[in-house]
Amino acid sequence: MNFRADSLMTKILSARLLLVGFIGCTFFLTPPELSAYGDDAYLSQFSDNSYARRELQKFFADPVREIAPSSSKDFPAQLGRAALRFNVSKTKTHLILNFLSVRSGTFKPENPGSILIKRQLSTGAIDQLQLSLRQSPQIYAIISPRGGHSELSVLVAGIANPAYRRISLPVSIEQLSFKSIAEILTQTKGRISWQLLLDVPDNGYFTAIESMISRIRQALPGLPDGEDGAQDEFGNLTTISSFPIGGPMGLNCSGFAKWIADGLYVFLNKNSAINLNKNRSVDDQQVTEPGYLKIDELKDRHLELRGNSLTRAYEISRDPFFGLDWIRSIGVNLHQARTGQKSLSMLDRDVNNIPFLEFVQNKGYEISDIEAAMYLLALKEPGNFYLAAINGEWGSSPRLWQYYHIAVLFPYIDKQGEFRTVVFERNFETSTASLIKRYPLEKAFLVKIKAAQDFLAPAIK
Repeated sequence: MNFRADSLMTKILSARLLLVGFIGCTFFLTPPELSAYGDDAYLSQFSDNSYARRELQKFFADPVREIAPSSSKDFPAQLGRAALRFNVSKTKTHLILNFLSVRSGTFKPENPGSILIKRQLSTGAIDQLQLSLRQSPQIYAIISPRGGHSELSVLVAGIANPAYRRISLPVSIEQLSFKSIAEILTQTKGRISWQLLLDVPDNGYFTAIESMISRIRQALPGLPDGEDGAQDEFGNLTTISSFPIGGPMGLNCSGFAKWIADGLYVFLNKNSAINLNKNRSVDDQQVTEPGYLKIDELKDRHLELRGNSLTRAYEISRDPFFGLDWIRSIGVNLHQARTGQKSLSMLDRDVNNIPFLEFVQNKGYEISDIEAAMYLLALKEPGNFYLAAINGEWGSSPRLWQYYHIAVLFPYIDKQGEFRTVVFERNFETSTASLIKRYPLEKAFLVKIKAAQDFLAPAIK
């Protein structure tokens, strides 16, 4: 360690921090009121812990060699202030000042509102602030010095590249070290759309989602599994393929996605005649008229929307775009039944504009981005669930890009404000982590469907 450099930098830093501390006592002492945020009311979710940083200014200014790694202090909860824990940690290159927010009784760096401040061991200078903005999925703001000013980047777990990169801030990193998270974020107003990342809808928007999840879970144990099967418009198990492959009758991944859609469609189809008991039990269902979606209509090939001369040669023998055509047809048929619109494009329910994520026409999004995609969609269009057609290289002689699996994803915000995604595949409940592990190189094409309380898990005949 360069002792002279550390001492000189400490003197300079101490002088700057004295000025910043004075400014903090006169201007930043009281956090902004909720009413001051206006449309940015989501900023109020971050408890202001700048008071603790001002109280512990010596840890920002003292030579790093004089700061004991065991240094710590707990700040109990008070009126208008959440509990906070301060401690110190070290790496090979940095001393880290940890101001940890509490969540579920624990103090962790990933808790929203936690701030980590890194000082270089060699010079004592502050060269990074890390602000934890959300725990699930993890969203961080990283601030670095840039000349006499600073710059901010936003990282979202599950997205390879920063959502925002090197956004310039007009104040120094030393000044920002004593500001609340809300005050820091307002410095980027007009340049970062925090609403897209942090403005979490009320749980009431997801009541129908949670209701559907519950009813699907209850029905899963009674669903038969098969390699090629779905229910026809009367609820009878049958094959999907024109070339049956044999084996026990049951639902494959396509038939299972249709089974969920049928549970909505039966309430929207004016021609259906279904008798339900008052508890909407699956036991006493009687479909006396065509009540469910028709398999032949869902199988329609939309050659004008996808494929090329190479894939057209394999439309019959390989059906490479079956999964894409199938989920698009389900989405459009349900939306037509719900809205009464008869001239919808088959592209109408496609999801092709998720902020920060790259969309590839007729392929969709990287599977590795699926959890982040669900979170962003839950904020952007709360109350929808999604059919995902998994696609990638498949088969041999030749090896084609093919849609060969379908999953159903339900993203929502629970009553505690936590984000969750429930995944169902071929009669089983899995997870986004499972999808990412099994399909690391594939893509997922998404079709959106509005969830509804009027959902009945169709009985299997």
